[in-house]
Amino acid sequence: MEGRPRRPRQTLAEVYRKSRGEGFGPEPGKVVMQLGGQEIDVEILGWYDLGVRVKLPNLAVAAPIKADLIVVRGDGAAANPLQITVKPG
Repeated sequence: MEGRPRRPRQTLAEVYRKSRGEGFGPEPGKVVMQLGGQEIDVEILGWYDLGVRVKLPNLAVAAPIKADLIVVRGDGAAANPLQITVKPG
């Protein structure tokens, strides 16, 4: 169906997601989103020993797609991926 071009889903960027875990440590690291073979840096809003608060990026997708959020501690060790679904807006 033709029509207007898809806009990035604004509500996705406004959603804050907590990834709970143990021992992220006091030293901030980074969070990346793996999506379709690419790694996208995710904005960190808060870093805590037992969790990380992030702001997900605006993404324009045509259909639901799986992505992984990976928390990398300050010492470089990575936590298990958290699988999310990015939905079209």
